[in-house]
Amino acid sequence: QTFSVMPLDLASLDSVRRFAERFTALYPQLDTLVANAGVMGGPFKQTEDGYETNFQVNYLGHFLLVNLLDGTLGSSSSSSSEAGRVIMISSLSSEKASLAADAGVEQAARRREEDFDGMTAYRQSKLAQVLLARELAERRGDVVSCSVHPGVVDTNLFYRAVPPPLKPLMKGLSRLLIWLGKVKTSQQGAETALYLASQPAEALRAGQGQYWAECELRAPNPEIDDAALRKKLWEQSEALAGLGEGRASE
Repeated sequence: QTFSVMPLDLASLDSVRRFAERFTALYPQLDTLVANAGVMGGPFKQTEDGYETNFQVNYLGHFLLVNLLDGTLGSSSSSSSEAGRVIMISSLSSEKASLAADAGVEQAARRREEDFDGMTAYRQSKLAQVLLARELAERRGDVVSCSVHPGVVDTNLFYRAVPPPLKPLMKGLSRLLIWLGKVKTSQQGAETALYLASQPAEALRAGQGQYWAECELRAPNPEIDDAALRKKLWEQSEALAGLGEGRASE
C-alpha cells in the first residue's frame, strides 16, 4: 500500500482551499475524513484570516474542508455505493462549553486578547465540532458523521503548555498515568475513530450524528439537540469561511 502527504494548514483558509483543489483533482472519491488536527488553549493568537486560533484550527478550517470535499464523500461520488465517513475528533471538554449565547459563534471566532481564556476557547471549538457532526448528519443522510472524545491522550499537544524544564517530569508522570490507565497512548486514543472508520455503515446508523467514546455512544453536551443553534453555527461558519453569500461583517 502507498500513501501521499499533502500540505494543509488549518490556520490558513487559503491553504485549506489549495489542499481541497489538489485533492479533488487527484481523487474522485473520499471514503473517510478524520478531522484530528488541532491546538489547545493559549497563548492568544489570531490566524492570518483574523480569527482566534483555537476556533479556526479546531473547527472552522475543518468546516471549510468538509464543505469543499463534499462532492467526493462516499455515495455522493459516482464510483461508490458505500456511505462516506466524517469523524470529528472532539474532546470531553466540549461537554462543559456553550455557544448558545446570542454572540456565541461570532464571539468565539473573533475573540480578542483582552477577553481571551485559553480553555474556554478550546472548549467552544470542540463543541462546535460536535454540532458540526450532528448538522452534517442532518444535511447529508448518505454520509456517516460522528464526533469522538478520544480520551486523555499522551501526545505532543499534552506538553505544549509545559515549560521546557518541566517536560521530562511531565513525561515521566504521563508514563505512570498510562500504566495506571488514567491516560492513553496515541494508539489507544485512536481506537474509537478507527472503530467508526471501519464498521459497516449500516451498523453505525443508530449513532449517526452522535458523540462517541470508548467505541460506544456517550451522552453529549445538550446543545447538540438545539437545531436552531446548529443552523446558526453552520450559516455563520459559511460566512466566516467565505462560502455561500460571503463573509460575515467585519
